[in-house]
Amino acid sequence: MSQQDLTPFLDARQNQLQLEMAAADPIDTKALGVLASDFAMLLFIAQSAMTDVRAAFTLLITLALVISLLLSCAAIWPRDYAGTSTNALEHPEYLKFGSAKLVRQLIADSEIAILQNQSINKHRWKRCSQSLILTLLASAMLFAMIYFK
Repeated sequence: MSQQDLTPFLDARQNQLQLEMAAADPIDTKALGVLASDFAMLLFIAQSAMTDVRAAFTLLITLALVISLLLSCAAIWPRDYAGTSTNALEHPEYLKFGSAKLVRQLIADSEIAILQNQSINKHRWKRCSQSLILTLLASAMLFAMIYFK
């Protein structure tokens, strides 16, 4: 029985792993944009001295923006992404594996890393989306408060 060459599959899975790791950059970019708009709106509210009869409304907008800031920070916070690099000092058994067994082990390592990184990105996207929704809601409330003053 001939051995199937799994090297192309390993290459494909490691490319997928790189794509999962690269997906963190757009999350950071969007979360930083939301963070900047939150700060801008908070500064606008603070400088405009909106302390008339709509103080409760202003407090609600400010609270939404602060929560959005915290969610953006949670999305941006650095995470430990998994890779398939194996330290030969920690796992000397990898050096003793035959070619076919090494490829299969690296495929398994890649699959575990892909699943872990997908989970990390899923949670980061969730925080970023929640932050964006709160920012849009606060923007609409602020616009309504200014427009219908």
